[in-house]
Amino acid sequence: GPTAALREVLAFICETVADKVDRTTEEMDHFIAGLSGCFVPPALGGNPTRGNVSILPTGRNFYASDPSQIPSRAAWDIGEKLARQMLEQYRESAKGYPESVAMVVWAGNTLKTCGEDFAECLYLMGVRPVYLGQSSRVTGVEPVPLEKLGRPRLDVTLRISGLFRDMYPNLIRLMDEAVSCVSALDESEEQNYVKKHLREDIEELTAEGIPADKATEQSRIRVYGDAPGCYGAGVAKVIDSKQWKDFRDLAQVFETWSSYGYSAQEHGVHHPEAFRRRMASVAVTIKNESTVEYDMLDSDDFYAYHGGLIACVKANSGKLPLAVTGHTDDPDRPVTRDAARETARIVRSRVLNPKWLEGLKRHGFKGAQEIAAAVDTFFGWDATAEVGEDWMYQSMAEKFLFNEQTRQWMEEVNRWSVHSVSERLLEAHQRGMWQTGEDTLRRLRNIYMQAEGTCEEGQA
Repeated sequence: GPTAALREVLAFICETVADKVDRTTEEMDHFIAGLSGCFVPPALGGNPTRGNVSILPTGRNFYASDPSQIPSRAAWDIGEKLARQMLEQYRESAKGYPESVAMVVWAGNTLKTCGEDFAECLYLMGVRPVYLGQSSRVTGVEPVPLEKLGRPRLDVTLRISGLFRDMYPNLIRLMDEAVSCVSALDESEEQNYVKKHLREDIEELTAEGIPADKATEQSRIRVYGDAPGCYGAGVAKVIDSKQWKDFRDLAQVFETWSSYGYSAQEHGVHHPEAFRRRMASVAVTIKNESTVEYDMLDSDDFYAYHGGLIACVKANSGKLPLAVTGHTDDPDRPVTRDAARETARIVRSRVLNPKWLEGLKRHGFKGAQEIAAAVDTFFGWDATAEVGEDWMYQSMAEKFLFNEQTRQWMEEVNRWSVHSVSERLLEAHQRGMWQTGEDTLRRLRNIYMQAEGTCEEGQA
């Protein structure tokens, strides 16, 4: 009847969930047992609200994750929603579908969401996880029929973090399996972009004299990252050093750090030409987040990876890709936003928010340092992905430096923050990233020179 599904949910709550929630009082028992040197039973950690009721009750000696259960069934549902939202955004700005997509995938987000990013990747390729019976254990992938998919299978390249490489070798193999699965299907190239690009790459490589088996192996790689044992994307270091001319330099650094291929056969083999070919065809870049506790202006890692990827695509394809960020802090209502609009949203809602500034003032030196860090990270995003607008720079100058009360507070608690912000804003203008009037520049130069003298006095 019409209430069958409701009855099933209520039965699950009463028979399974209620008992597990009631037993969370065991946290105190096991805490005391641990302090007493007694055994604390192990259990899988994670977020119970993301389809992980099985990890309850809490209070165990938890281990981070079971890689064989990624992506989880709940993550698959959310990943599919994120993919659909991205495709809708793409169709707003272009016709048809993007043949190639590049995603930044981190271990931390994979851990927290049980693989929502990876699930989105699989769905875009038109494959789904195969689970063992009713369990969450992933045994492989299978194609989603084209009739059900309702669109072509897209070609997805992953730029994984070093930690992802170390924690999830099984997902690298699963990605390899997905490429094999899709490329072997009896489908036209108009419906299967993976198949189309493999053929094009193999023809190009064999024409260069590379043996057919090697050409096939190299053309199938869709996972790239750092060299074995290395971590990061390098872009933030170059921006801080000021030893760069334009986005092409930043793209080259990203490429140098990112062009090591990973597959079932290869572990971090350097394939710069193959990586450039992948980047040249990318129309969309993706980096997802699952929390509101921080945003893309909170750390230079965000622009080093995603901004660096955008710069690399532009340098190799000749145009900016559509860059999107998926947000699943509310798993029931995932949201996908354009990176430029997301930057504007964060600048308005946080960086220029009086409540944020007042909150920082309670933290003295560290509070002023957070302001400088936000301006630096915003600058890095604009340098790599061109997401900054003149009003954003102007507003930061007026709010943090031209406001006498705020600037005096920054000088009192952390004089280097005034020096850093003024220097960065002047650099933005010098590089042509910010157009402003001579009056603004004169005031900025005066503040910078004064801060330079104050900092030198402090060192004397």
